[in-house]
Amino acid sequence: MTRRLLFVIAALGSASMAALSSGCSADDRPTTTGGGAIAPPTGGGADRDGASPDPSGDGGADGLCDPAAITVDGEGIAETIVRSNTPPDPLGGPIAAGTYVLTDVSRFAAGTGGPNDEDGGLGTGTPDSNKLTSKSIVVAGNTYLIGERTGTVGGALSPTPTLTGGTFAIDGTSVTMTDTCPKASEKKIGFTAVGATLSLYWTKDRRETYLRQ
Repeated sequence: MTRRLLFVIAALGSASMAALSSGCSADDRPTTTGGGAIAPPTGGGADRDGASPDPSGDGGADGLCDPAAITVDGEGIAETIVRSNTPPDPLGGPIAAGTYVLTDVSRFAAGTGGPNDEDGGLGTGTPDSNKLTSKSIVVAGNTYLIGERTGTVGGALSPTPTLTGGTFAIDGTSVTMTDTCPKASEKKIGFTAVGATLSLYWTKDRRETYLRQ
């Protein structure tokens, strides 16, 4: 084989190798979905693990009054009249998460002529109510669900509880309760939370005391 023929063969081989190394166009590359980046998770790309949970459970305010979330089976509590010029001052405190069951209903009435009714005295003033109340409160985070069954002394309690749910915010010795169900409303009341005991002053002369289970 002549030297010239060998030169031609070598030149053709070099050209073929160059074509193989540079002949892969962009259309020949495998397609990568999303441009090669990791796609964000569904839901706007935010990290859902760090998001605040929806307290309603179903994305709506009515979820705060889910009957399955509370059991109201405590005994009926009768109102007790306390002979006192003024009720004790609320003390505030941290309201821990949990289920609170009503243990006492006190109404503070005027009258200093005898000992308190709760001590067996007669005294003077408005007699105690004939109403019985069974009530529970479920606290989770800054949300609450209240279930209440009512009746009268000698009678039966209502079989289906009345439910109220919403969010609360503490301000010193007061707590603002913002109902979102069954209808929107707001009430600021005094309270005392000591250990497992929670007292709510629904009015200036009425105190309900609950025990965390």
